[in-house]
Amino acid sequence: MLVQLGWCVVGGLLAGAGAGISGDAATQIT
Repeated sequence: MLVQLGWCVVGGLLAGAGAGISGDAATQIT
């Protein structure tokens, strides 16, 4: 259970970072 929770946190951080990078790129392009 702790392992699954850890993976969820890591996945969330990676997803958040990816969205942030994509958002910054879109802002610079437009």
